[in-house]
Amino acid sequence: MHIEVQRLTRMALLLAIVIVLGLIPAIPIGIIPVPLTVQNIGILLIGLLLSPFEAFLTTGVFLLLALIGLPILTGLRGGMAVFIGPTGGYLLGYWIGAVLLAWWSKKHRHEWFLLFAKIAIVAVLIIDLFGSMGLCC
Repeated sequence: MHIEVQRLTRMALLLAIVIVLGLIPAIPIGIIPVPLTVQNIGILLIGLLLSPFEAFLTTGVFLLLALIGLPILTGLRGGMAVFIGPTGGYLLGYWIGAVLLAWWSKKHRHEWFLLFAKIAIVAVLIIDLFGSMGLCC
């Protein structure tokens, strides 16, 4: 499929932002077992600023880079062990959440309350639902 240079540049820039956000250490909170990561904001930015197909490709490339072992996840982690381990559900949630948010936000870009509600649904329900399924299994 033919991708224009401007779209490809936007995708690469957001991919770089997500990777840089992974350099910020996780913030542990005592009441929940999973720390907060700033990298989630980058995934939400991908969903907000790209089309669903672009979000699918960008998040897929991000996960592929992590899968082959580049230390681009929070805490400088990467490799297949991250995907098989307890946090693997969060990574699947990243992919589905970014595409779903891109699809939802394509329709109502100027209705800020609905857009905020969609971000909250994706951030809290979708990503954390897949993450908790990965933690429990």
